[in-house]
Amino acid sequence: MTDVKLDIQTLLDDSISLSEIVGSMKSNENINKFVKNHGVHKTFSKYFSQLSFKLSNENDVLNSDILCCGFGEKIFSIDKIMEILSNVPKICLENVYYIGFDIKDDTRMMSENDRFYLAQKFTYFAEFLYEKCPNASRLWLTNKYNFVGNDDFLVYIIEQLKTDKVVEIKPIILEDLLNYSAKYDFVKRNFFSGTPNLKIFAVEIYTSDLPSHFTDIITPLQKLVNCLCKIKNVTLEMYVEGNHKSLYIASKILHYASAVNLKTNVKQSSSWIEYFQDVNYKITNDFSNIIYNLTTVTLFINVLEDFKIIRKFMRLLENLKSITLHIDIDILNKVYKQYKNIGVCSLEIRKHFDYESTIRKLTEFRIHLLSLSNEMSLSDGNELFILNNVFLEEMFSIIPTTIKTLYLININGYKLKIFQQFPIKFPFLSTISFLLCINIPENAIYGIKSLRNVVIHGELKINIPEFVETVIFCYFDEDFCDGIERKSQNKPNTYFFKLINAIFNNSIRNIKNDEIYYIAFLRDILKWKDILYLADDCFY
Repeated sequence: MTDVKLDIQTLLDDSISLSEIVGSMKSNENINKFVKNHGVHKTFSKYFSQLSFKLSNENDVLNSDILCCGFGEKIFSIDKIMEILSNVPKICLENVYYIGFDIKDDTRMMSENDRFYLAQKFTYFAEFLYEKCPNASRLWLTNKYNFVGNDDFLVYIIEQLKTDKVVEIKPIILEDLLNYSAKYDFVKRNFFSGTPNLKIFAVEIYTSDLPSHFTDIITPLQKLVNCLCKIKNVTLEMYVEGNHKSLYIASKILHYASAVNLKTNVKQSSSWIEYFQDVNYKITNDFSNIIYNLTTVTLFINVLEDFKIIRKFMRLLENLKSITLHIDIDILNKVYKQYKNIGVCSLEIRKHFDYESTIRKLTEFRIHLLSLSNEMSLSDGNELFILNNVFLEEMFSIIPTTIKTLYLININGYKLKIFQQFPIKFPFLSTISFLLCINIPENAIYGIKSLRNVVIHGELKINIPEFVETVIFCYFDEDFCDGIERKSQNKPNTYFFKLINAIFNNSIRNIKNDEIYYIAFLRDILKWKDILYLADDCFY
């Protein structure tokens, strides 16, 4: 290796920032050529994404430290965390794309002065984190851990937050907003003025436990909408329950938002399959009011009859972008026990899928097979596996060709035929993710020419074609990696290359507590930011 090449290799080895490496490649052709030929291999530690907080003394807020969990195995004050983060390698913070706060304290009985003071402390810390994490742009807030009922403290944090980095805030509970609005006016408080680049604000319209003293729910939300309207290109997302009250509130806000030209999306929350079962799978007037804005659906399928509502969704929800189906595969066992004949069972299954979808905006499909009774025993060749093959083929036959991202959860079987359909059925499929999949055909994805990203949770032996640009092995959930040795020192790149029957020039290892959190292999290091979302624990 020449002196110039040695200097470049030293530069790459010493660099603590992927952004700096990419910047050097773009500004120096010699470095660019060297990296293209020799690649980049980096290992960094995962410091945080989701953090939990608790006061050292809840009875003395002004003199209490805010203690933080989720920053390694130790508990630190936020002041100590700020000191630590000021000295960590840049690469460790470049790979944070969201910041999550979980407030463990019950602040309901605190004075307003204490609540505002505490909110200021959290917003200051959040602003510090966004300053340190150049690619973080999402804020996820929760505080419903140890107590029942409302605590609108999270709204105090949002009100005081001042950063142009945040583009997404979620999930805020309806009851929190209503309690806050009973004390303060969103418009007069100039809500959202500190987050000028906000693009998504998500509200969960949970009404099942909503107290009866809220007599006017719509007016406060209209004022919130008025504040959002001041931000360019922002979207209000509403997570809606399967009940009349939640649907009514959503429809009223949709109508008002339309009148003031605010973009809105509706996402299904809980209890939806029970809702449709109760109305015999009909499209009710309540539901028809949100159909046009419905972009995300999640359903738990318990009986074969539940697919009646899927038939209607695949024809009516013209703006649907994402659908997740958690399917109790025991339904196949019930069908087989009833008819005891593979041919008859197959016909019974197929009659629920004898149609074509007419929706054209669906780009994301999750399918999760689970057995709630643990009675199912699928082995290649037995009757239930044959029915499983029939079921999956029929299920995918109704999914539109527009799919770009496919999540397969607990889909197993070396003789599965569905993968043979994918190259023709899904010409735009660019990302596929495997979770709890341990036995699939090794050439399952070889013919999907559009495929660029493969995400594997745990380990899977699968041949990766040369047109795939990124492969990620995720180990962050121990339940999905049972029995797998995750110690980084025991897993050289060649170990993974044998699993995927391919070699990649670039690798990025994320290590947490001396174990692999994820490892990503890339053809092109310039695309390293693509892994931020794909390799995160919130991808699912």
